[in-house]
Amino acid sequence: AAKYDYSYAKAVVLQKLNRYAEARKAAYDAISFDGTQGEPYILIATLYADSNPFGDDKILAKTVFWAAVDKLEKAKSVDPGCGGTTQPIINSYRHHYPSKEDVFFKPELKLGSMFHIGGWINEDVRCRE
Repeated sequence: AAKYDYSYAKAVVLQKLNRYAEARKAAYDAISFDGTQGEPYILIATLYADSNPFGDDKILAKTVFWAAVDKLEKAKSVDPGCGGTTQPIINSYRHHYPSKEDVFFKPELKLGSMFHIGGWINEDVRCRE
């Protein structure tokens, strides 16, 4: 429990310092010590939601919310007790998803298909509305 607590605390501090990639690594370290806790996934979700690896592209910038919600859903699956915390955040983040019209105007986005979010996030997510 001490290794988990240390790693999670480190992730929180790194998040506050805007060192997102390092914060995510510390959160994953915490998960490796105790995979039944949802908090590290919630922290990763907030890191993603606070990020924009797409510069001025306002539509692609919204795709980080797909990755964030994926982490929140993972938090709920490993730690059902955190559902009361995660569900309101999920509902909030879903309002930021790219709209159907946004997706239509971006050839790299196709509903139901996978999309790669680059930068420090570097994850594949399903394109959805």
